[in-house]
Amino acid sequence: MTITAVPPVHLLDPETDVSWKQADHDVFVATVHNEYAGFISVDGPAHTVHTAHSEPIGTYRSLREARAALGQHLTRSKTAAARPLARRRRWLALGR
Repeated sequence: MTITAVPPVHLLDPETDVSWKQADHDVFVATVHNEYAGFISVDGPAHTVHTAHSEPIGTYRSLREARAALGQHLTRSKTAAARPLARRRRWLALGR
């Protein structure tokens, strides 16, 4: 058996501030401002995206699509958190 080290891969998506690091040959870890944000596991052609709480977001054909999916998820989460709760309740009460 041969053990080989995986060189670190560091990528930063400037639109979402997501930084990617390759933890193993089949695992990519995302951080935002040095805080854990999620990961992608690779199994053959499938790239499965998980949130920071290990909840699956979806499975994609390429690493690029998987990274984009987590970025979109984080952007939606940030937007929802930015709205005041009372305003969200009012919208829900109006059926929107």
